[in-house]
Amino acid sequence: DIQQFISQKYPGVVLDSPVQGWWYLNEYKKGIEAYKKIKNPTAEDDRWVGSCHFLLHDDSNAINCFSKAATRSSNAARINLAHTYLFTQQVEKIEEELSKVHIDSLQIRDKVQFFRVSSQYHELNSDLKQSLNEIYTARDIAQTIPENPILEKVISYQTASCHKGLGNTSLAKKHYENILESGVNDYDRSRVLAGLIELLSLSGHYSEAKTTIQSHHLDGSCIGLFASTFYSACGAIAWGEQDFLNATELYNQSVSSAVKNKFIFEELIARISLATLGIAQNSPAIAYEHLVKSKPLVADKYDQLLYTFRKTLLEDYQHTSSAEQSYMALEKLAHAYKDMGYIQEQHYCKLHMADIKRRQGLDILPDLHELEATAARLQNFNFLAREWTLTKDLHTIARYTHPRLAG
Repeated sequence: DIQQFISQKYPGVVLDSPVQGWWYLNEYKKGIEAYKKIKNPTAEDDRWVGSCHFLLHDDSNAINCFSKAATRSSNAARINLAHTYLFTQQVEKIEEELSKVHIDSLQIRDKVQFFRVSSQYHELNSDLKQSLNEIYTARDIAQTIPENPILEKVISYQTASCHKGLGNTSLAKKHYENILESGVNDYDRSRVLAGLIELLSLSGHYSEAKTTIQSHHLDGSCIGLFASTFYSACGAIAWGEQDFLNATELYNQSVSSAVKNKFIFEELIARISLATLGIAQNSPAIAYEHLVKSKPLVADKYDQLLYTFRKTLLEDYQHTSSAEQSYMALEKLAHAYKDMGYIQEQHYCKLHMADIKRRQGLDILPDLHELEATAARLQNFNFLAREWTLTKDLHTIARYTHPRLAG
């Protein structure tokens, strides 16, 4: 009896479906088998088997199951649909589904899921601070119900992701480490370690990232479905350390893994990184090739800003746009990143704006002062490490005028 087993493991939890019990135990294939044995599945059975398909990365069957459940008046299934659309380039459908959810009629457990999914949506499409507030709301609700031990890890993971975007590296790291210390299965361990290494590498903490890799004996083969994130993180380390050949090889491995597993966002990140490395290595044809392949992968607002940012740099490098046009485009991007709360990305743009001003013979000291103040506020003087590889002459100047910022 799955209900009896769940009651022993998680006292007070009452199941709406036997499939749900197997989902709580991370036994997704057993959940699907249990569903097949139900003679007259309810809408909740449909919903929970969809959740099993989703975590087995079978998005098509997941969407079919969630849609069926929603048609049969499962209010909460619309949350699951919105969540799946985050991963299938159907961003325009997410707000539509969430707007149909009657929050007041949800079970408390499902309210947690609503705010978590809404947080994920706003993280990549509008406002990181709103995203963080929503995941805190999810956390506070979850702490009042017996399902909290099941939910707290995914809540902590999303909290870490918000802090990463805001540039709060130490807080994000703390959440990842708390998840690992709480005890996790192999799937979650791989996911969290990939996220932690990505955090450290993108924020310029290369030594710490490499120490983490060594201490956990990690490589792409042992981190499972998260190999593409792992390879991209290692590529970011090599890029920041100006080992461009190794970085290129690692990002290509990331692309291969992402394509194999049909991970669209991970492929986008790797290809745009390869495009940027093309600029750093004076290979605009390679940069253009990867940008062209990146464009169909763009889904969220964050994706669009990232694509436009790197495209602007390539056009500036090739002189297909004037310095004034490039500056204005970067200024617009910096404002957009600021509005979303992405402080590091905002100041990547500002660094390249300063480089254009340098080429025009204008005063860049105020710009470097601002970048240094931001580094101090973030408590991270290495967050520009990869961008310096694209602005070498400016970097040379900064070594004399702002040595802490230049690294």
